[in-house]
Amino acid sequence: MNSRKLAIGAVTRRLVRSTGILCMLGLWLWTPGVADASTVTIQPSTADTHLREDDSGGTFGTQATMRVQSRNNQRNRRSLVQFSLAAIPSGSVITSATLQLYMTAAPTGASRTYDVHRVTRNWVEMEATWNEADANLGIAWTTPGGDFVGTPTASTTTGTVSGVWLSWDVTADVSAWYNGTASNYGVLIKDNTESSATNYNAQLATRENATTANRPKLVVAYIPPDLQITSMTVDPSVVSGDTVTVTMTVANNGPVAVSDVTPSALTLSGTATKTYVSGPTPASVASLASGASTSFTWTYTITGSVGQTYAFSGYA
Repeated sequence: MNSRKLAIGAVTRRLVRSTGILCMLGLWLWTPGVADASTVTIQPSTADTHLREDDSGGTFGTQATMRVQSRNNQRNRRSLVQFSLAAIPSGSVITSATLQLYMTAAPTGASRTYDVHRVTRNWVEMEATWNEADANLGIAWTTPGGDFVGTPTASTTTGTVSGVWLSWDVTADVSAWYNGTASNYGVLIKDNTESSATNYNAQLATRENATTANRPKLVVAYIPPDLQITSMTVDPSVVSGDTVTVTMTVANNGPVAVSDVTPSALTLSGTATKTYVSGPTPASVASLASGASTSFTWTYTITGSVGQTYAFSGYA
């Protein structure tokens, strides 16, 4: 369900003596403006491992570190990592995303450039090898060493000091996964210049690493869906025993559609007795387009003495 307590609506009315419409001004409140940007740190990864060219059938999904290596004679190594985006609310807009991997052991002798590439085939953490995405089912990579977009999403230099975080700007990939324009198969990390005569090897902490704080992180900034209550009304003052209709109007002022817009249960206050009859109608809206609005209604029977009040509030 994609309900956010961005705005609160409230309305108050008073019972009168006769059937004449003597309407007390209703109070309705909401919070205008664009929703504040939010940041979520997704840690650990949902899957990670590495692929070894010199052990093309080996699996390493349970190890506490994964490797990136440049070495000749078919001894390169590459790492895979994947994150779930479930923590980001539906209808948000991704503004930035940073992949962070903790380097437990740096390359010796020279700093290296490590590239991140978006993976284009599903793989299984415990079954991925240099030759196969899923060795258990015999599903091979199209190209040994992993299937990925040839142009790096981002690159970073390692330095030669161990115990530091490496970071890559992966906004383009995370946005594509989130918006559904690319499947989320994670990313592959490789040395920019593989098959070097000198062995350059780094180790990166995995989700199995004993130090929880060092496990892979994806830091995502996003603008959440901007739902606003633009009005909340109730029938004018009534005689005891009448049925009133409460109407909540919700607008999507954000840049993209919001799915599963569902109002909260109403909070009742005031001195009159309010008996629920029906609502909300509709119970929810499957998708509310950017710039669109929708209304939800409830009905209640109001009983009490002259001068008593009835009030309703809720959120969406």
